[in-house]
Amino acid sequence: MKTTPAYQVDGGALHYLVRNVYKLPLNSLSPLHSLPEGSQSSTDTMALAEESRCKAMVNVLAQPEIKIEIRQGGHPGPLTVSSVLIKNDRDVAQIVELQKGRSSLTARLFESIDHYGAYFAAQHTTPVNSAPANLLKLTLSLEVLVFMFNLIDCYRRAYLYEMLDHSTNLVEAIYEDEFVSTLQQALKSNDLRWAVPSLLRLVPGLSNSVLEFQSEYLNIAEHLQLFARTVAGESGRRLFCLGSTGKYLGMEFALSWKQASGLEVTLLNNQGQVVSVGRYYLASTDEANHWISLTQLPSKTEFTHLSLTQSETVDEIKNILRKHLSILGEKQKKSDAEVIHKYCIKCGCKLNAGALFCSQCGTKINRDGPSPAMDDL
Repeated sequence: MKTTPAYQVDGGALHYLVRNVYKLPLNSLSPLHSLPEGSQSSTDTMALAEESRCKAMVNVLAQPEIKIEIRQGGHPGPLTVSSVLIKNDRDVAQIVELQKGRSSLTARLFESIDHYGAYFAAQHTTPVNSAPANLLKLTLSLEVLVFMFNLIDCYRRAYLYEMLDHSTNLVEAIYEDEFVSTLQQALKSNDLRWAVPSLLRLVPGLSNSVLEFQSEYLNIAEHLQLFARTVAGESGRRLFCLGSTGKYLGMEFALSWKQASGLEVTLLNNQGQVVSVGRYYLASTDEANHWISLTQLPSKTEFTHLSLTQSETVDEIKNILRKHLSILGEKQKKSDAEVIHKYCIKCGCKLNAGALFCSQCGTKINRDGPSPAMDDL
């Protein structure tokens, strides 16, 4: 993998560089708004300012076009939060990752989407070369995903209990009342070692979702072969007998869940407001990188799930970046086309709206291509 220089900088020093050395304005996406204002320079700060890579990095941090917030944690790692900022520079993507430490910031500059993709693979995925078949092929409500993750957590609990009892029995069923009580605890928990809290706490904004657990979602879970509802013998307790999908995912996460990451992609709309354009969750095991895309609808949240290899997961994040950079590029071209037709390039006279010829000198205005008009400076 291509090496990526890391800059350890003080927040105040970085703010000083932006405001007083490079004199760059900050847009609404910039993470520098939250940094303390440095009052004076230092020898190290000024030496850093002389580096061309540092100037490119600060330019991205001051006026990014796309921001990705990534929260990484899950089993067994601690929570880390980083921001990935992207800006187009002459049709070349400049990407900076900014991560806050206890006393300083770590900033990394990536020269291309491919360069960042390789880094993302090392930080957030497992080296799976042949992923299993995708067990969930539908677009489903978030509540179904929460049910599935809660079933995984129940399986892991039961698996651990069997280990403590020195038993080699496989987990075959879970009592419904235990499933419900575990879910109630999970919805309030911040313990990222469990699947449900990691989903709701790592994905930015997802914890604010209104979850409405209805019987239809249990029916969908049964259809997906997560479990089948029945009644236990003489006790009469309602039971969830694990289906093939439930057993597979439960065992997979119990044995080899490595980490999880929640992502949110934001950008600026035409009014300069920060808007969310995508949320994602990634859970990595030895078997697969589970990539979950979340879509917010007016009345509910839906998700799609993919079981991916490492390279396929990297393709997902790279495609997200390319898609939004392409959209922003088209908007910029449209905006530039509107600007250049304001004034005649020959005489400088202001053009009337929709005019095909300059009213002052008669020069023809080509509105579909290169035009004899100049920018309104």
